[in-house]
Parts: sequence; C-alpha cells; structure tokens
Amino acid sequence: MKLETFFENFELLTDAPKAVSTLQKIILQLAVMGKLVPNNTNDSQVPLKLEEFVDKKNRNKNIAQLKNDEYPFYVHINWQWQRLNNLGKTQTGTTPATSNPDFYGNDYSFIKPADISFSDIRYNVEGLSEEGVKNGRLVPKNSVLMVSIGGSIGKVGLVDRDCSCNQQINYITLKEQILPKLIYYFLKSPYFQQQVLLLAPTTTMPILSKGKWDTIPIPVPPLAEQKRIVEKCDRLLSICDEIEKRQQQRQDSILRMNESAIAQLLSSQNPDDFCQHWQRICNNFDLLYSVPETIPKLRQAILQLAVQGKLVRQDPNDEPAQELLNKIKSDQDKSLPSISSEEIPFDLPHGWIFARLGNLIEPSRDITYGIIKLGLEPTEDGVKTLRCSDILYRRINNSNIRSVTRDLSEQYSRTIIQGGELLMNIRGTLGGCAIATEEYKGCNIAREVAMIPISHHISNLYILDVISSPFIQIKTMQNLRGIAYKGLNLNLLRMFVIPLPPLAEQKRIVEKCDRLMSLCDTLEAKLKQGRDSSEKLMEVAAKQVLTA
Repeated sequence: MKLETFFENFELLTDAPKAVSTLQKIILQLAVMGKLVPNNTNDSQVPLKLEEFVDKKNRNKNIAQLKNDEYPFYVHINWQWQRLNNLGKTQTGTTPATSNPDFYGNDYSFIKPADISFSDIRYNVEGLSEEGVKNGRLVPKNSVLMVSIGGSIGKVGLVDRDCSCNQQINYITLKEQILPKLIYYFLKSPYFQQQVLLLAPTTTMPILSKGKWDTIPIPVPPLAEQKRIVEKCDRLLSICDEIEKRQQQRQDSILRMNESAIAQLLSSQNPDDFCQHWQRICNNFDLLYSVPETIPKLRQAILQLAVQGKLVRQDPNDEPAQELLNKIKSDQDKSLPSISSEEIPFDLPHGWIFARLGNLIEPSRDITYGIIKLGLEPTEDGVKTLRCSDILYRRINNSNIRSVTRDLSEQYSRTIIQGGELLMNIRGTLGGCAIATEEYKGCNIAREVAMIPISHHISNLYILDVISSPFIQIKTMQNLRGIAYKGLNLNLLRMFVIPLPPLAEQKRIVEKCDRLMSLCDTLEAKLKQGRDSSEKLMEVAAKQVLTA
C-alpha cells in the first residue's frame, strides 16, 4: 500500500479498539525511518561531531561512533546515525534529601513517572525550591524525559518549562541543531521503545541505566527535514486524537442510550409500558448493540426481567409458588424469620411469592462453605477441589482444578458435591456462581465457595438465574463483611429474599433465559470478530506501509 493511499483512507482503518494507538505507532515509526515526508537532497546535513560539553561537572562520556554494520536500518543519504549521547547533554534525575524542608516549595515542578502520559506531562503545583534544585538537578525547558525503570519504562515527555525530576527518569537537553520535538517523537517510536526493552535487564523490575540509554542509535535528518517531520507528526497525531475522541464519544453515547433503554424497560409499571419500551429497543437494536461493551448489560437486563416476572407470560393454570413452598416446608425443619414489608424489593406477578434462600434447600442439608485448608501441595490421586477461581459467572472452569489430599478433617463429608448444588463465591472472585453438574460429583469445595443444595421441588437452574441477576449480585456486594478480606456471611446469605414463581414458569424462564443468553453469546462473538477483522486489516496495512 502506498503511503498516500494509506493516509487517504486513514479514518477507515480506525474501527478496531486499538486502531488509533496502532496508527500513532505507524506515524512515529515512519517518521524515525525517514518515510513520513519527502526527502530533499538539497537539505543541508546537520553537522554533529563527537565532543564533550564544557560543563565538566555533568559532562557526557565519549562513546564510540557507530559503524556501518551497526545501523539498525538504512536512512536517506543526507541523514546520519548518532548515539543518543551525542545529540545533547544526558542526565538522570535526582531527589534532594527529604529531611530538609527548605528544598521543597513551588518554584519548580517535580516530575515523577506517573506524571508522564502518552500526550502530555502533569506539572505538580508543589515541587522544589530554588535551593532544592541546586541540591537536585534542574531539567531545562525543552528537555526530553524518559522513564527508565519499572512498569512504565519507556514513557516519554517533553517539558515546556524549567523543572526537576526524580532518579527514575533520564532526560536529554538537546543541541541547537536538533529540534526537541523531533527527538520526543523519535523516542516514542516503536523502534526506540524496542531498543529500550532490549537493553533493560529481564528482571521483576526492568531498569535501563543512563549508560545504556546513551548508546542507543538515533537517525538524525537535516534541520529542514526535521521541521517537516515535526509538522507532519503534529498534524497526523492531532487527527488521531480527534478520531479517538469521536470514537469514545460515539461509544459513550451508545452505552448511555443502552442504559436508558434498559432502565425504562425494567421500570415498566404495566404490560403496555413494557411492550412500548421493548419495541423501542427492537427498533434501534442495531445501534444499541453495535459494540461488544453493551452485551453484558443486555445479559443483566434479561436476568433482571426474569426475576421480576417480566420475561415470560404467566399462566393462571400454573400451581402457585406457595404450594411449592408448602411442600418444601413439610420436608424440612428450618425456621427463619418471616419476610417483612421493608424487605420486599418490587411487586410480583400473580402466583409468585418471596421466600428466603435458606428455606429453599434440601431437607437434612444446609448452605455451607468449603474446607478450610487445601493441603500444602496438590496431589494427583487426591480429591478435586473447586476454588473461587474455578467458579466463574454462570459456569465452572475445569482447566485448572486442583486435587488435594484425602486426609482431611471431619468437615470433609459436609462439603462433598453430590451433584446439582448451586456453587457461589462468597470471598475472592465475587460474582462467580454455577451449577455443579454430575461430572463434579465427589469433588470438594474451598472455603471461599458456598454450596447451596437447592430443593428438588425447585429448578436449580432458575435459582442460578436469580443468583446471577443484578438483584442478588448487588445485594451480595452490599452485604460483604470484613476489613482486609471481605466476604459474605452464610447467615446473611440464608436470609436473602428470593422471588419464586410457579415451577412451570420457572422452567419457561430458564428456557427463555438460555435461548436469549445464547443469542447474546452469538452477537458478542460476531461483534468481537468484526473488531478482530479490523485489527487484522490494520496490521496488514501497517506492514505494507512500513515495508514499502
């Protein structure tokens, strides 16, 4: 793809989430490779020689000049390769002694790695005093800074005022023949960022010493071309910012419209209102659900409609839910407080009732949490134990289930899965809930997981829909207890109020939810596939442009 064609179709390539970021990298890489603007053989080469600065206190050490076989890539004939050290005075920041309060004030902003972002620098109001800068280091205006340690290594900034920075930052004050903004752009390019990562030792915390930073090769164009490159980068990166802003505004608008439509649907006071709001969603479905981020909200809305009795039609011939509760009570001897009017969250359809979760379980069993200890090491012939990391939202992840020793305490028997129980994370990865199907029979559960043996008179899949709905998920988060490690107390869980429809309607709700959830999965996969295709198109275009 020709460069002109690429830029003519600039905005057509920005559908993918990371497209703008990729475009920014392409622009900077083209710039550092000398492919962004036309070369002019009449441009005078910048006269750069290996020399030391007169400032003897902080002078740079001479570094051997680059040989031809060390050039990372070929550039135009009137460009020249130089090591970073030869483009100006390089330094590492420093922090004055914190024990002296006279060093700190608001004369000079003090820059830390967190103050440097992709597009700008945050200048702190409180920084160093005149005395503090004398005991630290002054970073002159138009110096280029780069974070040299930690997870944000490689972040680059260009200061527009005199300031100071800490020792996690290297900076360069450039010679007159070098435009600071050019080096700012070149240091942000994929080429230079890759050099940084190659030279930083592979440790838990990458560190790039100033000595190694100084040696990184930089291609230097003539001054006239420097100006053309900076001007083109400014213009194209500004367009990128505008595109990203429009994309974000569009996505925010879609999310707001989606939330508003769903809120109106959930707050419908009668069937006519509900039908009207639902029709509005149907009429605008392609717009409301044009980005994957809206699909989780749709899933939550489906489940919330289910627990409110708005997802399927009621049948007056269904056996009322009260009869179900009577059957359960006749099988068990559990006494929980009756439900007060203050606990009723919304009105229910005819035939529904509210019941406490603790009254909806199998006789002779109770809601319980898992074994306290998993053992020091996993054992191949032990008991498979489901942890909170295995219990995901509405499913179990069996790819990393641990087996633990069979030599457990007397609590072992009460936490063995018999099959059909509802598992719910009460600590750790909150929000996880799933049905333990027959394949998990005989497994155990960890202490962060609650086991809820639902009565055979009730559909355990319907209770899963209730537990995974916003109605219970929000209630769970509101009832967490603890300081450092918050969790849900089992007594509070037993007291949760559950909307209970007739058994026949429970089955219709489960069937409808499953069908709609499957549609959500399909739609989400389609939208993500569209994004993946856009990203691949961008990758192909980028490769063609950079290798042209």
